[in-house]
Amino acid sequence: MTTAVFAVSLVGLAQTNPAKKAVKATEDATKDAADATVKTTKKAATAAADATKDAASATAKTTTKVAKDTASATEKGAKVTAEKTKDAASATAKTTTKVATATAAGTEKAAKTTAAATAKGAKATASGTEKAATATAAGTEKAAKAVVPDSERCIAKTADGDRCKRKAAEGSKYCWQHDPNKKAKS
Repeated sequence: MTTAVFAVSLVGLAQTNPAKKAVKATEDATKDAADATVKTTKKAATAAADATKDAASATAKTTTKVAKDTASATEKGAKVTAEKTKDAASATAKTTTKVATATAAGTEKAAKTTAAATAKGAKATASGTEKAATATAAGTEKAAKAVVPDSERCIAKTADGDRCKRKAAEGSKYCWQHDPNKKAKS
């Protein structure tokens, strides 16, 4: 192996190890981001559900108070009003609780979907980064080995019997080192 090819091979290896580290760092960072998204979304869902339940409870208390005040104002009319208001308050409380439960369930489901999509994206990103690093390393090695096309290469044989890898001089089939006309002059 010539010194130039060996040096390029070492450069290719040096590029591959940082690329693998970059891929690992990308995978770790993306997984951490996905975990943080899930936690934050679950906290938000719980907070929304609690706030909705608190609002339902406050609505029920207020409606009951209004019903009691109305009942004391007119006994006969108040009884009818109180019953209807109480029924309305109960219906409102039930509906509000259902909305809160549905909101919490929907938010949690969205969090799980977001986390799954983020994790899938992280894997795809990591895979693409690794493939790009591998392709870059392979391309660097190929570039070092196939610098001159065969049709433009020197036709001389090296000491180990391989064909010379240098470009032939213009108007000649040989490179500057193997040119027989040059050797005859010296």
